[in-house]
Amino acid sequence: MNGFKKILCSSMAALMLAGSGTAIFAKDFDDVKDDNTAKTEISILADIGIIKGTSENEFSPDEEVTREQMAMLMFRLMLNKEDAGRVNTTAFTDLYEPYYNGAISWANAAGYILGTSATEFEPRGGITLQDAMTMLVRALGQDNDKMNDNYPWSYINAAIKLGLDRGLENVGYTDTLTRGETAVILYNAMTSEYLIQKTTGNGNVYYESTSIIEEVFGYEMADAVIVATNNYSIDGDTVVKNDYVTLRCTDHEGKVSYMTVPFADMALKGSADGRLGDLFRIIYQTNGSKASVLSAVEMSKAEVFDKAEIDEKKDLVEIGGVKYTLVEEYSDELSTNDHELMLYAYDDDGELELVESVEELKELLGFYRITLTFDRGAEIANRGIIKVFEFDVLEIDEDGAINLADGLTEDELTGGFRNDQKAEEGDYVLYYFNEENLDLEIAEVLTILDGTVKRITANSVKIDDKTFTLGNEAAGITASSIREQLTLGKKASVVIWQDAVVAVDEGVSETASSKYLVAESDSQRIYEDGSFKYVATVFVDGKSKNVFVSANNVEEGKVYRYTVAGDEYTLIEAEIEDGIILSGGDKFVQNSGGVDELAYIIGEADGTEIELNGKNYYTVKNGEAEADASVSGLSSVKFVTDKETIIVVKDNGKLYERVGAYNSTFTINDGANVTAIFDNEAGSVETLRYLYISDGSLGNYNLNAEFVRILSIDGAVVEDGVNYIEYTVYNFMTGKIETRLSKHANLNIGGDYRTGTDDCITNEASNHVTNGFVTGYTAGTVTVDGATFTLADDVKIFDIEKDEKDEEFKLVEKKLRDLYMTNIEFVVNNGEVTHILADGAASFEVSASGNTIVVTPDFEASDFAESSLSLVEIKKGGEKIDTEGSEASFGENNTIVFTLADELELGKHTLTFKLGGNSFTVEFNAVNEEQPEQPENPENPEQPEQPENPEDPENPEQPEQPEDPENPEQPEQPEDPENPEQPEQPEDPENTEQPE
Repeated sequence: MNGFKKILCSSMAALMLAGSGTAIFAKDFDDVKDDNTAKTEISILADIGIIKGTSENEFSPDEEVTREQMAMLMFRLMLNKEDAGRVNTTAFTDLYEPYYNGAISWANAAGYILGTSATEFEPRGGITLQDAMTMLVRALGQDNDKMNDNYPWSYINAAIKLGLDRGLENVGYTDTLTRGETAVILYNAMTSEYLIQKTTGNGNVYYESTSIIEEVFGYEMADAVIVATNNYSIDGDTVVKNDYVTLRCTDHEGKVSYMTVPFADMALKGSADGRLGDLFRIIYQTNGSKASVLSAVEMSKAEVFDKAEIDEKKDLVEIGGVKYTLVEEYSDELSTNDHELMLYAYDDDGELELVESVEELKELLGFYRITLTFDRGAEIANRGIIKVFEFDVLEIDEDGAINLADGLTEDELTGGFRNDQKAEEGDYVLYYFNEENLDLEIAEVLTILDGTVKRITANSVKIDDKTFTLGNEAAGITASSIREQLTLGKKASVVIWQDAVVAVDEGVSETASSKYLVAESDSQRIYEDGSFKYVATVFVDGKSKNVFVSANNVEEGKVYRYTVAGDEYTLIEAEIEDGIILSGGDKFVQNSGGVDELAYIIGEADGTEIELNGKNYYTVKNGEAEADASVSGLSSVKFVTDKETIIVVKDNGKLYERVGAYNSTFTINDGANVTAIFDNEAGSVETLRYLYISDGSLGNYNLNAEFVRILSIDGAVVEDGVNYIEYTVYNFMTGKIETRLSKHANLNIGGDYRTGTDDCITNEASNHVTNGFVTGYTAGTVTVDGATFTLADDVKIFDIEKDEKDEEFKLVEKKLRDLYMTNIEFVVNNGEVTHILADGAASFEVSASGNTIVVTPDFEASDFAESSLSLVEIKKGGEKIDTEGSEASFGENNTIVFTLADELELGKHTLTFKLGGNSFTVEFNAVNEEQPEQPENPENPEQPEQPENPEDPENPEQPEQPEDPENPEQPEQPEDPENPEQPEQPEDPENTEQPE
């Protein structure tokens, strides 16, 4: 009877015919949706004929079940027959529907369903859970004469032992069952232990243990563990046939057998590898040597642990608060130690090896994860799997080669690439790579913590207010190797695993400008993955996002400096002492490490204004409001904006963000909060980094006003006595070519301008459009000058062309692949690219002499991996020249250098090379390097020495001017999924009232 212990797991696998791939629950009802917890049971019972729909396509799962209906359901369950007859053989006088007479007569004669009195059955009365339990316990042969004396608890207890309550834990015992709930309890009964009374030849009575599904419907049932997949095995070899698994089955008599079946036909959640070692109760059929699994019910639960403590003296390992003895095989059943554990370890060839001792286990406890399997609701596990991970920084080159997988790409990982943690390039990760199966799993992205080193010992470090151990000896990371990278009193960025510092990272450079966001809500406490966390809604990167935050004191409407580690935001608020906003490396603004920032905060505006002084700079004045600043005596700030300036304004209750240089007006309503952060420049005018106005507006237009590109001037127009100029424009908001009027006659062809509230074009330039060079793309992103942007769902990708015949402009749709490695113009709105406009192919400047060719592109060559650069061919006069032994590399000042084995002949040449997967062909003229050139650099030893002129030295060496790089590559921001799914709160089950 051991095979019929209670099944606690509430999820139910779909029932499918594994051999043919045909679902046994082909009957689906329109009103039984996928999220219905009884869907599987309803489908199974309907298909094998136990239960029927209320119509052809409807089941009515919420309709209550009557006593006469229950009699018919039990008749079909116990006899696998359709028609019970119409004759009433009972003493009941209240039966009204002949269709049920035979079933009621059978159930009453068998003793399964009794009357409510000697002559009444109450056929229309509802069936409570305790009534159904009682009827089915009797039908399963699990009752005795004494149980009626303690009704209903004797039957309820027996039903629970049989597992009849699986999936009905939230139903009260006196609640009337619905049709869906009845399907669940009937399925539980069908697969539970069924005792059949037998009599020997000499009159002795005994009971045979089976199940209804076996005895009545002719299927077989066993307990089965998945022991092998295509990639891994804990019992013999892996499965050769793709997408199959091997089951080790144990029947009621303890007989062990194996079957290999398609994993998909078991209809289980998750992957086959993830189900390795899990226990199921399966219902199956055999046809010769071929087995078909019809149903798989989960009978175990898996729990993951990342800590194990070794007790070497007692040869025990403690996992999850339980001490286990590692064994190679279990003891005899009668003397089994409940704490025996068979623990398997992943290796790199697919077969899991048994860990035979705690000494062997100790060597594995570097970076690891242990999954224990608990069968039938047990609190003690009897088997488990340990997976040992490597630790490294994830790197993916331009060709998609992944460093963690020996340079293979995702497509080449035939065993799969699992990155459920959404690790990105540059993340510190734990990973497992199976060289035999080409299987890569990113198991965890480690947290990076920024803080000040307050105390260091031989084996620990205190960073800010938290103490960590140093290193991970089992993983080969010594405490001393970490300690020597830390300096007392200095800021550090460290990588944390299990309260230990396992690496020191450069982290967020203190020479980088701070990043800021606005809190749109207070922080809220939630429960997830066994611990409490805090979440808040913030406005960052032009979007509202729900994010995890490190503290519980986040306040709506405040501006915070932020850093991100993993998926958690650390928010730093402004601290004010005696009217001064504190500054420093870990404060609201920095004033060290090469960064000098200035903060200016007005808590409640009163006559506060930002005034434009001509076209040169702005001045923010606090008016009558009180203001705090990070320097004393500051009552106003002069500032300019640049392409990195971020302005956030709440206008009529909605937040808007502007990024880039700004040259229009500001409105600040009284009572608004104003927070401004500047780069503290050497002069009297600062550069605005971030501005937040909690109630105001920008310019004489709203942030969603239209802006257009001037394509041509059509002429003068007079309307209502007003002179206008008519322009043909492209309207970025409507996505159409239109004609628009303006009072301004000097608008530049090709320029972008705002439109006013009268729909006329203003002379106010729009800076929405950005130029760049496409260095990569995916289905949902585009990378421009090394920075990656998300594409809007309705992104427009096009070119504007002028028809030579009718001289009209038209839009030509483009594919993103057509614009790869070309210059584009693009518009970003709320963090998404909405327009991409072709802006011409890449261009190059080329110089060549001797054996060297120097190519200078009009884009940043360093955005591409040097491995993607190669020389294809060089031609002179249409004839290829020998380039064997040539080298291609990146040079200084954004150049590409080709060095040949032999010198080039003088004259015109054509060079073809590849970069980033694209081919480019350029022409150049090779010159004689010995030919005297204009004296550009007096240090050139080949220049003729000039006569000395002490009063007017000819061509003195000029100091090299500092470069002002255009489009500097912005640091990639860690992704924070928009609207992250909030963890489900633990339910407080209702309907737990016990029957009176």
